[in-house]
Amino acid sequence: MERVAYFNGQYLPESKVCVSFRDRGFNLGDAVFDAERTFAGKIFRLEAHIDRLYQSLEKARIDPGLSAAEMTEITRETVQRNLALLGPAEDYWVMQRVTRGLNVIGGELWQSTGATVIVECTPLPLRARAPLLRDGLDIFTPALRRTPPESLDPNIKSHNYLNLVLADLEVRDRSSHAWAVLLDTRGYLCEGIGSNIFLVKDNVVFTPMLGMCWPASVGRWLLNSLWPKVSKCGRPISQHWTPPSQTKRLSPLPVFVFVRFARTMARLWEPHRSPGRSLSD
Repeated sequence: MERVAYFNGQYLPESKVCVSFRDRGFNLGDAVFDAERTFAGKIFRLEAHIDRLYQSLEKARIDPGLSAAEMTEITRETVQRNLALLGPAEDYWVMQRVTRGLNVIGGELWQSTGATVIVECTPLPLRARAPLLRDGLDIFTPALRRTPPESLDPNIKSHNYLNLVLADLEVRDRSSHAWAVLLDTRGYLCEGIGSNIFLVKDNVVFTPMLGMCWPASVGRWLLNSLWPKVSKCGRPISQHWTPPSQTKRLSPLPVFVFVRFARTMARLWEPHRSPGRSLSD
């Protein structure tokens, strides 16, 4: 059997979902997305993710041609049609992808047809990432800086990931468990590809300022709501600018990277730390 996906009004086998080479999401990265995961086949906080998707669509001025309620129902139906293909202890990574549509042949660059809408799911890479959970991460700050909010609103979850991809490639060959955490253009800690960073000191969690380089994260909201309870300190997560040099003063205190499977992976991964090594190394 083959997984199915929603594609512009139809549920099709994945092999039959074909996006035109003239689609602006393909040739311009002119598209937004959101993503969830399932737990035991149930989508986690779907409505919150759909709300964020439609905020991205509004900021990017893309009309999906569907209401939020319709997108929610399509997402649930897509997962339901694929549940039988899940193996033991497996769960899905669920994505909504919306492009501005196709370029108009002979038209202006800003012209396009109606939106292309895809809803799909794929098994979470739990086995592939098991060594990272077991051994931890080796965190590196690449030379490439995160795209600043003055250039692209970080609250738009767009398909344009090239900045993060190139940063990841820069550190990939430095360790078998290498993970890039980018700095912003002022030299402060920002985020990595599909990951957020948290520093822990005196039972307080510190994290970069929301909305400056990364979008609002449902998983980040969850951690923020749970931390005062599990830490028994009653204090919420502190948001402020953190230069890499400050992490030297935190050593050997924990540094956690919140690696998001579908942007909501309820796990904290502790980086592997070598003697005398800091995040700024």
